[in-house]
Amino acid sequence: MKRPAVLPTVVSVLLLAVSPLAAQEPEQAPEETPASEEETFTLEEILFVEESLPYLPASNTIASKLPVEIARTPANVGIVTLGLLEEQDAKVLGDALENISGLNRQTGSGVFDFFVIRGFDSLTSGLVLTDGAPEPEATFYQLYNAERVEVLKGPSGFLYGSNPLAGVVNIVRKQPVPTNFGVLGASLGSYGTTEGTVDLNRASESGQLSFRLNGLWRESDGYRDGRSSEVTAVNPSLRWSPRDGTALHLNLELLSSDFMPDAGLPLVDGKVPDVPRTRSYASPFDSSNQDVARIQLDYETSLSESTQLRNKTYYRQLDWVTAGTLISGTFSIPGFGTPVFRSLLELDDRQTFVGNQLELVTSKKTGSVRHEILAGLEIARFADEFTLDVAVLPAIDLFNPIETAVPPLFPIPGQASAGDSRSDVIAPYLVDQIAVSDRLQIMLGLRFDSIDFEDDATGTSRSDSELSPMLGLVYSPQPGWSLYVNASESFAPPSARVAGERVPEESRQIELGLRRELLGGRLRSTFALYQLDRENIAIPDDNGFTQQAGDQRTQG
Repeated sequence: MKRPAVLPTVVSVLLLAVSPLAAQEPEQAPEETPASEEETFTLEEILFVEESLPYLPASNTIASKLPVEIARTPANVGIVTLGLLEEQDAKVLGDALENISGLNRQTGSGVFDFFVIRGFDSLTSGLVLTDGAPEPEATFYQLYNAERVEVLKGPSGFLYGSNPLAGVVNIVRKQPVPTNFGVLGASLGSYGTTEGTVDLNRASESGQLSFRLNGLWRESDGYRDGRSSEVTAVNPSLRWSPRDGTALHLNLELLSSDFMPDAGLPLVDGKVPDVPRTRSYASPFDSSNQDVARIQLDYETSLSESTQLRNKTYYRQLDWVTAGTLISGTFSIPGFGTPVFRSLLELDDRQTFVGNQLELVTSKKTGSVRHEILAGLEIARFADEFTLDVAVLPAIDLFNPIETAVPPLFPIPGQASAGDSRSDVIAPYLVDQIAVSDRLQIMLGLRFDSIDFEDDATGTSRSDSELSPMLGLVYSPQPGWSLYVNASESFAPPSARVAGERVPEESRQIELGLRRELLGGRLRSTFALYQLDRENIAIPDDNGFTQQAGDQRTQG
């Protein structure tokens, strides 16, 4: 059953009229009654309307952290709004990303979101945010509480620091609103899938205090044999607005995901063999248990008509314990059938992100040139503690799969790894949106990251300092047409597997685009040419040691 969209809600009208009357004593002689003062009526009207944004919204915030029209954005931005999410019944981030051009979405072993953006994968070159705060790797990002999904293609370090070598994705969650409503949803689907959702909002009479609760429960048997899953999530949020221009948002979210990894089917001579597509070659030890916690406190206040101060404090934690079968290959052996060779990957990972973003937003005008300036400072710690082991599994026949794996399993020598790392980040950043005229806009972005890294498991420590610039221009020769160009750089910390000296990986992009809007903004097309170079990639050398000797280039 499809959940209905939230309908336009409350109109509240308060009418107060006070008209004093002059008192007269009956004993006194009648006197001429003075002319009464003109009656005054005070009318206070509060109108709140909530509705889904159009499929093609006119503005975005991901390109500069400030509202800017798509037509005036010097970058390729994709947005998926609530209406489209609900119409397509999008469950996880990958479902939303299928609407974004130039992006290939998949899943990682059936237990986490995985996508390729401009030729580079999300684990090494992408960054996922929730409400502007970075998310750990890697999990399914559930959309039960999402208002929209925004994508910025290309290096994005000028705003978001390390890791977005090829792009960044921001999930914007539903926030409390000053009205009352409640929506319950339930659905049944293929493969024993059942789901229940709740979206409840309550507000005080004045609208200064509002509370919203989103919840999710879903279970499914899955397409592949024995690949069941269960997801539960709850997201309470509170908004307090003591006066105009000031608001405090508190957001809490807890999510638990239990999935069975999917090893897929082996290939024979590059083709899928003639076996049931629902067959599983995974071991009985496979499992994936993810627990996610998100805490976020956003504060904003107006210092003047043209200046705003805002602060974001965030905490993210991912606990992930998983074991998944890896298929190495298969081939026929006379007298022994067609064995499928397997191994078991076992991961115990705990990631913790905590940080604060303090930002000042102001508008300035110099003659006919207008500046929209965002100056910020981010202080954060990213911690990752993990153990990774690879164990041998007995082969299983392709056409007659009889499981023989029993404990204990023996690890493969030299394949285990571990980490206990912390990265302390101090990063000032600045974005200036310059409106030279109605036809010409310029965007300048710059961020400087100072990172101190320590890994107790390997005894590694280092300090990195990286500058991430961005320059973009938009020229609109006439209404509905805009030509843009941008150049940007970004970086990512080096892999822990690198032997010897380590330097940050880097990416550089040059992009030229033409954007056309028709039918009053209801139809939009973007044509872009880009070249994206990535350097210092960690790859094994001839001796098996991992060195930062790889370079990659994508053009599109």
